Amino acid sequence: MGISSLRKPSGPYRCILDSSLQNCNKLDEITESYDYLGVYFNVPYEEEFVKMEFAIFSTIVLHDLVPKLVRQERTSEVRLCKICRILQCCGYGITDFSFGRLNVAYELELLDALGKPVIISTDNRHKLDRDFSNLRGIDPISHEMDAKKLIDDLSDCVEAQWDDATRDVSRSTIFNMWETLVETYEDPTLDYSYKRINRFYQDLQGLFNGIAAEWTAPDNS
Repeated sequence: MGISSLRKPSGPYRCILDSSLQNCNKLDEITESYDYLGVYFNVPYEEEFVKMEFAIFSTIVLHDLVPKLVRQERTSEVRLCKICRILQCCGYGITDFSFGRLNVAYELELLDALGKPVIISTDNRHKLDRDFSNLRGIDPISHEMDAKKLIDDLSDCVEAQWDDATRDVSRSTIFNMWETLVETYEDPTLDYSYKRINRFYQDLQGLFNGIAAEWTAPDNS
């Protein structure tokens, strides 16, 4: 599996809207908030993709990395500024092209331009090769909308390519966490719809941490 860059995350931080930096007031915040374990999620916001997104989330969390999602934050800042800020606060990125969204392609270019190591996934590798034939040196994961396959292949990539990720995480442990997230999301008593998935991520941040701690706790029996 290939990635767009093997460079370690580092500054300088820069505004992607104004090369002169004169109109950017986020640089100090980016510098202070930078997390080399952060993983920027550049994935499609589609109801059909929610379970796959949970598979990515579970894999990232249990490799001791920190998922960063734009929709986790409720701020009034311009959306592109928010994307730029969160993206630059991360050490890594993951991109999924399953729905061919132009904004996903745009954010991938930003990740690559800023030297962030990126792993790419898609539901159909042949379609990606056809649509993005100009992307060189990238060997995408083809998951075919199969969560278990995505967990297995993404784990292999993360462990092989990202220096800061924990190695040899049990795939069954990740899958168990994924099942718990799906069951929680589909619990009718919680009344979570796709339109409220932002709220789901915000409300369940503590649950995510609790699940991760439970699945990774040593067995003293």
